[in-house]
Amino acid sequence: MILLAASLYLGLFALAAGMSRHTPALLGPQAPALASHARQIGWGLLGVSLLCVALAPNWGYALLIWFGLVPALGAVLLLGLTYAAWLTRAAAVVAVLGVAVGTIGAMF
Repeated sequence: MILLAASLYLGLFALAAGMSRHTPALLGPQAPALASHARQIGWGLLGVSLLCVALAPNWGYALLIWFGLVPALGAVLLLGLTYAAWLTRAAAVVAVLGVAVGTIGAMF
């Protein structure tokens, strides 16, 4: 479930970073070339989160959690856009924790 939430958060962050309005705030002023790549990565990560739902032992419960996390994490991103530096750091922390939890979970 943590990998699901991490990939969903990072996917929504990448989709927000891919918007022309938010690209300078999230990726820096000279990063408009990354916007199309950020959108592709964002959709890919949303697909990964749905794959986590499909592979969960109780996929119905995981799907319910996914539908609950989409607006909750969207609200966190929306409120965090005011503090773009904080939001970028949070995305980096979530990426590291998601990979760590995914790796540790795969070992057990």
